[in-house]
Amino acid sequence: MTGMSPRDEPRTALIAAELRARIERGALRPGDQVPSERELARQHSVARMTARAAVDQLVAAGLLVRHGDRRGTIVREYDPLVTVLSAMERGQRRDNPTIGDDWAAGVREQNRRPRQVVKVDRDRPAPPWVVEQLPERIGLWVEVGERTVLRHRKRWVDDRPVQVVDSWFPMDVASMPVLGGGWCPLLDDGDQVLPGGILAAIGRPQLRVSDRISAEVADDETRAALDLPPSTVVLKHTRVGYDASDTPVRLMVTLAPTDRNVLGYEMDL
Repeated sequence: MTGMSPRDEPRTALIAAELRARIERGALRPGDQVPSERELARQHSVARMTARAAVDQLVAAGLLVRHGDRRGTIVREYDPLVTVLSAMERGQRRDNPTIGDDWAAGVREQNRRPRQVVKVDRDRPAPPWVVEQLPERIGLWVEVGERTVLRHRKRWVDDRPVQVVDSWFPMDVASMPVLGGGWCPLLDDGDQVLPGGILAAIGRPQLRVSDRISAEVADDETRAALDLPPSTVVLKHTRVGYDASDTPVRLMVTLAPTDRNVLGYEMDL
C-alpha cells in the first residue's frame, strides 16, 4: 500500500481528534510520550499508516514533536524564554562575575536557572558569510580567510538547551587585554564575566548595534546541540556591534528554537 484510501480519512481524523482532546484536557501533558503508531493502530483497529497520518496532522499543527530515538513522539513543551533584544547589552549592563552575565541576569528575572558553556576557536578563518554581514564595511571588518576568534556558546535554561551563540571577533580586538592588565579574556574558554561586559573591559565597548532576525531550518550540528527533531525551524538573530569609531568589533549569531524562545523589542516612538 502506497497511500491511504478515502475511507481511511475519517479514521485518521478520529484518531487525531482523540489525541488532541487528551492533550487539551491534560491527560497528555507537555513532554509526555504519546502511544506509538503501532499501539494507536491496534487501539483503533486501523493500519499503521492511518495512525501515522493522524500523528502527522498533530505534528504539523505544532502539538506534537516526533523524535527519531527512544523518546518517540511527545507532546510539545512550550515555556519559552523571553529575551528583550532592545534591552540586552544596553546601558547599565548587569554582568556580575559571581552570578553571571547580562543574559543570565535576564533569565533569573524570569525565575529560571541559566547555564552556559563557552569554547573558543582562536584561529578560525573567516568564512564568506561572516564577511558578507557587513558588505559596505569589509575594509573595517575582516577579509575572507582572515584569522578571527570564534567564541561558541551553548545556553541552557532549567537544564534545557535553548540557544547556541557564535560570536566572531577580529583578531586585533580579541587579542586586546583588560585595561590595566595583561589578560585577554576573549581568548579564554569559559564564561568570562567582567563588570560592564568584556568589550568595555578591554576598551572597545559597543556603542551601537545593528540587528537582523530571520528563520531557517536547523542544520545537523544545531539540531544535535539543541536536541531538536528533524526539520525544526529556528530563529536566527544576527547582531553587529560597533565601537566609538563606528568600527565593527563583534558579529554575534544566535540560533534559538521557536518553541523555546520569544524575541522582543521595546522602543520609544
